[in-house]
Amino acid sequence: TKKVKTDTLTERQRYELMEDLRRLRLLLASNQGCEDKVYYIFSNATLDDLVAHLPSNKEELLKIYGIAAQKCQMYGEAILEVIERHVGRTTCPARRALKMDDGDQSIGNREDRSVR
Repeated sequence: TKKVKTDTLTERQRYELMEDLRRLRLLLASNQGCEDKVYYIFSNATLDDLVAHLPSNKEELLKIYGIAAQKCQMYGEAILEVIERHVGRTTCPARRALKMDDGDQSIGNREDRSVR
């Protein structure tokens, strides 16, 4: 069984990651003309597993419930980018300093939201 890495994120960070993954799912569904059927892209169980395990590469992504080779190929890069934006904010300052600051304009930037 894969070790759950959720303890690297606070409850608020897990909530924000889940919300960003939901937004990504809606965007992907919308791009395919099925925004009313977002579960065709990923189920809630898949999103839960993504937040629990925080995969960092496609090999780890393939171990996530609901993600097989085709979904990994189609959506893997986008998913990993969203996760990295959240996990990257929680890593040590030295690692953050090595990352290029791209303005954080992607789906993953939701610093100003409050938890409901």
